[in-house]
Amino acid sequence: MAAMAAMAAMAQDLVRAATGAPPAPPGFNWHDESAVRELFARHDLAAAAAVAGRHELVFTAPSPQAYLDAERESHPMAVTGFQVLQQLGPAEPARERLIKVLTDHNEGAGDFRATSRYIVFIARTD
Repeated sequence: MAAMAAMAAMAQDLVRAATGAPPAPPGFNWHDESAVRELFARHDLAAAAAVAGRHELVFTAPSPQAYLDAERESHPMAVTGFQVLQQLGPAEPARERLIKVLTDHNEGAGDFRATSRYIVFIARTD
């Protein structure tokens, strides 16, 4: 699992655990062209992944901690999630677990770097 997906999954799990919510349902394999084509076909859509292509988005920061702290202050879901965790008490342990996820997935040498790869699909009716 890529760094951003691992961090998002962990953050979701931490908020769910803190609030007593049930576990998240399994996610969809958007990176699997066959699975996406099959999903689209069920809705009478054809997916043309090759037309739109594969892309990368690189996230950088001076450190995993700096990246998480910036997200915590600016990303709407992170702001809200950390507010919930602060109200319920486990905000600092959650921060440490998220930093560990980012550190474990870090591609950088001394700084933080994480590459998210994605496919843009075009769905059309035939």
